[in-house]
Amino acid sequence: MKKYFKRALITIKQQGILKVLSRKLNWVRYLYVRSMTFNKRDFEKWRPLRNKYKGKRVFLIGNGPSLNELPLYLLDNEYTMCFNRFNIMSERLNWDPTFYMCVDNLVLTDLIPEINSITQNSSYCFLPKIHRRGEKFHKKIKEDSKIYWLKQYGSREISTRLPKVYSGPSVIYEGLQVLNYLGFHEIILVGVD
Repeated sequence: MKKYFKRALITIKQQGILKVLSRKLNWVRYLYVRSMTFNKRDFEKWRPLRNKYKGKRVFLIGNGPSLNELPLYLLDNEYTMCFNRFNIMSERLNWDPTFYMCVDNLVLTDLIPEINSITQNSSYCFLPKIHRRGEKFHKKIKEDSKIYWLKQYGSREISTRLPKVYSGPSVIYEGLQVLNYLGFHEIILVGVD
C-alpha cells in the first residue's frame, strides 16, 4: 500500500492533480459505458468459437517490412490472421485473411469507411465494441455477423474468457489471445518485426 501511495504522489507532482483526476474520471466513465453496452448476446456469440480450430495451425501476419520479401502467396489455403491496414496488400495476394483484427482507436477510426469491405473479405473480424479511450465503434461500424466485438481490459494478463481481452503494447498481444481461444495449436508469426 505504501508503494502505491508513493507512486501516486509522484504522478500527481509530475502531472498535476487535475490531470490525474480527469484521467481517472474518464476511466470510470469508460467502465460504466462498457458495462452498459455489452449484453448477453455479445458473450453467447463467442461460445461456438471456443476451440473451433483445435489442433490446427495459423499464421499471424504482422505489418513489418519483411512482408515485402516473403512469398505470401504460399499462405493460400492456410488459416491467417491479419491486422490494421493489411488490406492495402490485398491486390498482391491470392488469398483473403481468415481472421482480421484492429484494436487501435486511431487506426480503426481511419478505417471506418473501408471496414465493410475488409469485413466482407475475412471470415471473422475482431474489433473493440468500445475502445479503452472511449470511442464507441459499435455505433460507427455497421453490424455484421462476421464481426465479433472485443471487451478490452488494461492489464498484462492473458484472457481465456473472450470477448474479454487484455490490451498489450501491440495488437499482436490481443490477437494471440483470440487465436488461443479459438484453439490453434501452432501459431506461426510472420512479419512481426
